[in-house]
Amino acid sequence: MSFITTATRMYLTRSFKPFTFIADDGSILPDINSTEHPGLYVHIPFCRSICSFCPYCKVVYSEALCENYLESLIEEIHMIGSQFAGKKR
Repeated sequence: MSFITTATRMYLTRSFKPFTFIADDGSILPDINSTEHPGLYVHIPFCRSICSFCPYCKVVYSEALCENYLESLIEEIHMIGSQFAGKKR
């Protein structure tokens, strides 16, 4: 994990402990570094219209903003992916 990511996590959580991910059944999920085939969820926060019942982070779609977001997302995926040896799917 990059220094900026770690520092941001520590600032936001006020803790030096790493995140612990817990499954719906209460079991602790393995760290990404110890998982042979990790999964990835990416939320794209752009909607044509904003509905009141949706609990997710969202903004009204803007082509320029969306393009910038996707470019930054791809850059970050490559940056983080380069820290792990071996082929990624």
